[in-house]
Amino acid sequence: MSSVKVISKNIRSLFFAQIVTMTAGIIMTMFIARTLGDANYGKLAFSQTFISLLIIFADLGLNTFATREISRYKELTDTYFKNIMIIKIILSIFTIILIASLINLLNYPADTVTIVYLIGISILLNNFSLFFRSIFRAYDKMEYEAFLNITTSVFKLGLVFIVLHQGYGLIEIGYAFIAAEILNFVLSFIISIKKFTRPKLDIDVSIWKDILIQAIPYGITVFIGLIYLKIDIVILSMIKGYAVVGWYEASCTIIYALVFIPTILNYAIFPVTSRLFITSRDSMKTVTERLLKYSFIISVPILFTLIILSRDIILLIFGEKFESSILILQIMSLYISFRFVNYVLGNTLSSINKEPSRTFCAFIVATVNIALNVMLIPAFSYTGAAVTTVVTEALLFVLYYYYNNRLFYKVPLKSLFFKPIIACFCTMMIVIVFNWLNPILLAALSTACFITALIMTGAFDDYDKKLAKTLFLDNDLIGKVFKNERAGD
Repeated sequence: MSSVKVISKNIRSLFFAQIVTMTAGIIMTMFIARTLGDANYGKLAFSQTFISLLIIFADLGLNTFATREISRYKELTDTYFKNIMIIKIILSIFTIILIASLINLLNYPADTVTIVYLIGISILLNNFSLFFRSIFRAYDKMEYEAFLNITTSVFKLGLVFIVLHQGYGLIEIGYAFIAAEILNFVLSFIISIKKFTRPKLDIDVSIWKDILIQAIPYGITVFIGLIYLKIDIVILSMIKGYAVVGWYEASCTIIYALVFIPTILNYAIFPVTSRLFITSRDSMKTVTERLLKYSFIISVPILFTLIILSRDIILLIFGEKFESSILILQIMSLYISFRFVNYVLGNTLSSINKEPSRTFCAFIVATVNIALNVMLIPAFSYTGAAVTTVVTEALLFVLYYYYNNRLFYKVPLKSLFFKPIIACFCTMMIVIVFNWLNPILLAALSTACFITALIMTGAFDDYDKKLAKTLFLDNDLIGKVFKNERAGD
């Protein structure tokens, strides 16, 4: 199967699954936020953030490493599976001790400590499930991941609904999360050993050092990335209280839910680009350039829709107690376009074995992010945190672009983005002129104008038009289009 056909199949599987998962997640968030209120919702958000910052010590980049290496050398699947599993078990024990020690040292209330423990268990289970899924990705069998995403999210939604309907609260939601992750773990493990690997019990400790040396840069990158994405919630919880954390997390939930689009694209493409870097770098450049352009184009209508409909979205999902989240959502919408493009540039560095450079970029951005949050949050509260997130994501784009040009090849940003940016400015004029319209109508009009402007400016070439028509319909035609494009280069 050609690279583009593989990518198309995986995107379709993950896209459908993520739509279901995102919908279930939004409904679940609506139930939780409206039932628990802003303060208790803030406690849940803090717990998830606190654990997310520490869970990296249970992984250290092993999941991403497994995807890259197994996608290249499938004959080593059994070896990597059994050895990485043992390493992750040891790391998980250490992480549990670390979580318990830190949360007790910070003197948080008893109910916050309890929910941290429960969320910690659920996320540790999820960490193992993600390892199993890294094997699915390496084999380009993301339909299994899609099935698991749908099953787990729907099951979790059902449990949370039952818990809240029966009058239970924050702690019981933690137990529901654990039950859902147990199901996720069991199903992921069964698929792994039935479809991809039959590992024996013999463990080769001699390769652990090499595995960790290669994996840790991925882990450091993720950890630093989580710091600059999540440290604002920790600072807000310490300075401004749980209610403010709840308002801020409400907007972040919407923003990060929408980031599923570049996440899916890059999950589907990362194994392919990792192989293409070894077998055909010209093809890798073609895939990278197209993905960059599409990621930016997709992000713009989302950005405008969030700005225009922010009030309606917040009040619909979270209710009037979260009215302060409206401004946060409007500011954070600017993060979308940078995040979509940065996913591509960051994964390109990983695909070409330049993870240390990606790690360095993340370190610079995290340092700036922490400094800005410390300066801005005391004075501007959640507004300062939102502005900091946008500014640091823009800085990350600059750094990623520099290192891609230096270490791989000069990405032609002008040819990729010039026409889409013109279409973006045309759309902005429409929004300004017709701002008196009903917000939903204005969002629909701006999206239609953006698509029209893309066509009129020639931002979509013949290849783009063919691919748009066939991406979800005809894999064989996709392969032919991709082949013809390369032949014409």
